[in-house]
Amino acid sequence: MKFTYKWLKDFVDIEISPQKLAASLTLVGLEVISLEKVKEDFVFEVEITSNRTDLLSIIGIAREVAAIMGKKIRFKGYGKNYGFWDKQGFFRFNLKIENEDDCPLYTARIIRDVKIESSPDWLKERLLAIGIRPVNNIVDITNYVQVSLGQPLHAFDLDRIEGDLIWVRRAKDGERIITIDNRPFNLNSDILLIADARKPIAIAGIMGGKETEIGLETKNILLESAKFNAILIRRMRQRLGLTSESQYRFERDLDINNVIFASDYAVRLIKDYCKGRIVLSKKVGSCVSKKRSVIFNPENVLKVLGKSPSPSLIIRILKSLGFIVKNSQEKLKVEVPTFRKDIKEEIDLIEEVARLWGYDKIPLTLPYVRIFLKTDTYQKMLLRIRNILINQGVSEVINYSLLGNLTLKRLKIPSCDFVTIANPLSHQQEVLRPLLLPGLLFNVSKNIRYKEGVGFFEIGRVFLGIKENNFLGLVLCGKKVFLKDTGKTEDNFTILHLKGIIELILGNLGIKNFDFVDEQYPYLGNGLRIMILKEEIGYLGKVDSEVLINFDINKKDVFAAELNLDKLVKFIDLNRRYKSLPIYPGVRRDISLVIPENISLKEVLRRIEEEKFSLLKEIKIVDFYKGSPIPSGFRSVTLSCFYYSDIHTLTDIEVNHQHLELCNLLKKEFSVEIR
Repeated sequence: MKFTYKWLKDFVDIEISPQKLAASLTLVGLEVISLEKVKEDFVFEVEITSNRTDLLSIIGIAREVAAIMGKKIRFKGYGKNYGFWDKQGFFRFNLKIENEDDCPLYTARIIRDVKIESSPDWLKERLLAIGIRPVNNIVDITNYVQVSLGQPLHAFDLDRIEGDLIWVRRAKDGERIITIDNRPFNLNSDILLIADARKPIAIAGIMGGKETEIGLETKNILLESAKFNAILIRRMRQRLGLTSESQYRFERDLDINNVIFASDYAVRLIKDYCKGRIVLSKKVGSCVSKKRSVIFNPENVLKVLGKSPSPSLIIRILKSLGFIVKNSQEKLKVEVPTFRKDIKEEIDLIEEVARLWGYDKIPLTLPYVRIFLKTDTYQKMLLRIRNILINQGVSEVINYSLLGNLTLKRLKIPSCDFVTIANPLSHQQEVLRPLLLPGLLFNVSKNIRYKEGVGFFEIGRVFLGIKENNFLGLVLCGKKVFLKDTGKTEDNFTILHLKGIIELILGNLGIKNFDFVDEQYPYLGNGLRIMILKEEIGYLGKVDSEVLINFDINKKDVFAAELNLDKLVKFIDLNRRYKSLPIYPGVRRDISLVIPENISLKEVLRRIEEEKFSLLKEIKIVDFYKGSPIPSGFRSVTLSCFYYSDIHTLTDIEVNHQHLELCNLLKKEFSVEIR
């Protein structure tokens, strides 16, 4: 918003220099971004926030200056109200609004015998100073009033209007108009028009038409002042790509009470500088604006700001800004003027008091903040999962949720209830991902070229039909490389590494009753379903070699798993139960056995647990082997057994006796060969 120092002084007495005025305006929230001397005047440019429509005018700025300096608004434009009338028999003209939601109020004044010429020097100088090119006295007056009062006006050449009707209506499909900047537009029903009996004559609230433009030959004019729907004007601007000073103000929801006042002021200037005579004044619609009031408790100023002016000063500040303040016991009833559309709640009034009283008066203190960290079970679960995977050397990734149909075909996923994008930005963003694996395979493909082994995990959402679930995805590929005292050691990733990580996660989350069941997956071939109490929560397996080739992963094995976290959270138990450390030393013995492949090792461990050996505290698999010299159809497994007593140190006789019972159980029930 630009204005000049002398122009502002038409509205309020200013006794300070332009430089001090610029500083004062900035302190109350009207940041002066430039101050430039132009001839004998100074031009201010102020940055206006979008909620302060009232400041898009000289009179709006003047209200702020008057409040700062303790002055009153004075404006010589106040005066004659021309009212609304029609001299019957002398001149007839009709106004019509198709939809009052689009245009609540439309006014028209017909002024005859105007003299079109160059504007007075003072008027041209003011317009030029703020960047508006003078055209002629009529157009310049409408621009001058728009800047002075914030209400856009438009003048039509009356003799180029066909018929006796001005109609505010939506455009018909296929209608055309050429605007005053010589741009043609094809219109449709999204566009609001000002039309005569036969044709459009203006795009409402944005720009007038070329056919009814004011020219040197103009003798009679129709002066428009109206209120248009702000949202509609904004959409029209976006639809047409057409901007103007009028549009900029209309789409910020102007004060309807300013429509008639601005028209009266323009008529007065036209009579003074264009020698015209008004012969008709009509309006259609309603200019009634509902009064708004806010209940304001002055004590809340102290609670919000930490310091407060006196109640009498609070009232004086509010009154100086145009609010009407009425006492109501301990609280105030504050009537909000119609031009302050930004004031809706008590906190808005507190802000007004703060900025006019002075932000510098508010003490500088650090706020007292009490932080309560509250994490729910789901968040705790995610934290544990992340810590486990990172400690295992697996890196977290974040991929896009959108995939292309070609990617799903590469993964060999059969067509199902995918969530497709109606208007995708590219062929790579056609479908919401039904699983996390595609993104993780892309991560492997891009990184395995530069590293001997990679491991990635992702926690994100997958989409299938109307369902949307949170999943954990995990992939391992290549070799795990780590350092020992003896030097660099390599270990190829296998399905057992992946299964071990899944077991580690489930065990850390307090889940015991989980199982792995053979299953066929199109992108895995042979895989395993991960089950908890007969409910499937995910899968794991080796990715199909053809799928890997499709993702440009050659001569490498990739092992993948996914867990449904929304299902998993129902089974977790994060409570930890601790027991004291052993007092007496334990004894560890290993059993190496050859067992048929059709016998489940999980079943073997379950049977040993059922037998409840009194001294056996822990048994786990520490080695697994298939191949020569182990016969085909068999595998070599090493079980590590830990024996311990809470009451004494174990003897070899005690350990040997129970260890022998365990070996006999394995031979009898599972036909194993002890090596």
